[in-house]
Amino acid sequence: MHVPEPPAEPSPESPDVHRGGSRGGNRASAPLLAAVLVVVLGGGGLFVAGFTLGARTASQPGTPAGEAELFQPFWDAYTAITEHYAGEPVTHRQVVSGAIKGMLQSLGDPFSFYMSPADFKNSLEGLAGQFEGIGATLTSHGTDGSEGCTPLGSTCSLDVVSVIPGAPAARAGLQAGDRIVAVDGHSVDGSTVDATLAKVRGPSGTVVTITFVRGKAPPRDIAITRAVIVQP
Repeated sequence: MHVPEPPAEPSPESPDVHRGGSRGGNRASAPLLAAVLVVVLGGGGLFVAGFTLGARTASQPGTPAGEAELFQPFWDAYTAITEHYAGEPVTHRQVVSGAIKGMLQSLGDPFSFYMSPADFKNSLEGLAGQFEGIGATLTSHGTDGSEGCTPLGSTCSLDVVSVIPGAPAARAGLQAGDRIVAVDGHSVDGSTVDATLAKVRGPSGTVVTITFVRGKAPPRDIAITRAVIVQP
């Protein structure tokens, strides 16, 4: 926003200024008054333009005017998902979080990733050696033997790597090598390890039902009561 400088005050010696109220003095002051009005009105126009630009920026926070065309597909996709998606309801926060994750994944850098507030809290709990859950370590394995595959499905299984002795998972009978196929009746196919772990974890005292496969036996359900896990 440009603020115009006020016109300089005329000096006492200025021939255009008269102490008396003569008609000649009024005629000489008219051009000066007109110039002041033009400057003030011009400054007001700049102020209105700046205010309009600010309102536009506020309506689309984070989108620079010069990159509006670049971001248009993003906003179109965001609107389509939040207003017209026909599947399960999604929250605006969920969509924004996914967009941020996608931006960081596009870097192709394994050391750059996005952590939601819940993820960050879980990471701190892990560092402290205390968390709420069932007390089992899970990871994904591909049919080719690779680890860390995604998404889960027919070629990528979610397996129990280890169970903490005395933890709820151990008491319920879950063992290393078991393959998790569903959580609370919902198949893990198409999901990720992180998303599935978020469903397995939960407040102490609540119950989660794990469906797993052991060897060639048919799937089996076990109800596990979550607890505070203290890991050495």
